[in-house]
Amino acid sequence: MQLKLVYIFLCTLAVNFCNGQSPLVAQLSQVKLPTRMEKTTVSYDGDDTIYIFGGFRTAPLYRSRDILEYRISTDSIRIQPAGTFPIEISSGTVTRDRFGNYYYFGGFDDDSLPSQKIYHFSPATGQVVELGSFSNSLFDAVGFQYNDTISYIVGRSPTAMVQFDLDGVQLNVGVRLPVVLMRTGVFWNGNQTAYVIGSSQMETGPPHVIIKYDIPSGQAVLMGEIDFPDMNSTPATTWDSRFEFAYAIGGFEQNDAIMRMNLGTESIEMLPVENFPGGGRTMFYNSAAAYVEKLNRIYFFGGRTLHLDTLDGESKDDIWFIQL
Repeated sequence: MQLKLVYIFLCTLAVNFCNGQSPLVAQLSQVKLPTRMEKTTVSYDGDDTIYIFGGFRTAPLYRSRDILEYRISTDSIRIQPAGTFPIEISSGTVTRDRFGNYYYFGGFDDDSLPSQKIYHFSPATGQVVELGSFSNSLFDAVGFQYNDTISYIVGRSPTAMVQFDLDGVQLNVGVRLPVVLMRTGVFWNGNQTAYVIGSSQMETGPPHVIIKYDIPSGQAVLMGEIDFPDMNSTPATTWDSRFEFAYAIGGFEQNDAIMRMNLGTESIEMLPVENFPGGGRTMFYNSAAAYVEKLNRIYFFGGRTLHLDTLDGESKDDIWFIQL
């Protein structure tokens, strides 16, 4: 009887492992950011580098103008910045074109005012050049590169899907979303659909929503009842290279889990993560995340923890990864 029970237990473990049900674990990198930092923006180059753009620390107040270079294979950060913004900046969004150049939109500048600038960063030369400005306030914005020439950014003032044309270096105010959002995240299915997750400012209706945005038609509609924990802050979002699953890290009331969306079925689930920087009465938020295909990992950088009882908070200098 005991042997039979052991056999059943081992078989259950094997099935869970094969079905991807083994628990996720947030593992600490051996290297840290040069200083405690939150509201950075990151982008993976598809090879061995994750670029870390700007960011700030609350106590003592510090805002970065550096673009740092994290090397995945050596688990190291290059001491000399890969590039430098002309101003201190944080809370913007980044997209990358087919040539490996990066575009940084909005954020907050060194006077803690919404930046309306667009910057171009070339890793080949290390130069950061201002391309122009725009009328929208794209702080805490999120975006993605749609094709060789077009990027989409979800802005908060107004809450709209904004299109950026690389060829014309032109920002076009797109479709206003059907609700005003306080906090947003975006997923892209690699084809014609983007999903905007957010906490709503509406006095009636659900406190959090998912908006389905059809890119060719420009139609944005609220999806039906999809239950997930309330968002207390903007999460870091990323998706795998197969466009099978998308992930949101931090900012949820369920402090010890990350969100996963199945981009095929449009279903949502919360995945508990062991050793996550949030948990219990401690919230984790203001981080930045990137999916690395060759390792099937999510890396996330910096952020902030806040104890909900004492309201003691701390900016983080850690780098974590989650093996999927």
